[in-house]
Amino acid sequence: MSSSLTIDLKCGNTRHWHAFENNLMETEPDDLLDPEIIGNKVFPEAQSVAFFETRLWLHGSWESPSNLLSRIDQLNGFPIWICQGQYDEVCPPKYAQKFANALQKAGAEFTFRSIPSGHEQTDPVMEVCLQKSLREFIEDGQSLN
Repeated sequence: MSSSLTIDLKCGNTRHWHAFENNLMETEPDDLLDPEIIGNKVFPEAQSVAFFETRLWLHGSWESPSNLLSRIDQLNGFPIWICQGQYDEVCPPKYAQKFANALQKAGAEFTFRSIPSGHEQTDPVMEVCLQKSLREFIEDGQSLN
């Protein structure tokens, strides 16, 4: 296989992966990506997402051990906020609820917010939740000083 063909295949695969990931989260039909038309300006982001997601797929999730719930006790003492989109198809709400249940069972302090949004941090409802959580995190940190 020629090196230019190999590069073309890698670029094509990267563009398709990026479009797939984006389109899973996209709520506006007019904003769905066509992998054949993703411009070179977006390619570095597409390549980064493709690399990260490929690692997750190859390892079955995060690095070993992959089951965060089995290590939930290691999160005790850390401030935790969960903003879960009710329409999130990338990280479905049932998994966030399992995470929250495990945190509660472990006695961890956390804030759980189920909100009417999808997965994207740019969703206006998700953005409000994340900003509120960040403000609370900063306020909690200041009260510790």
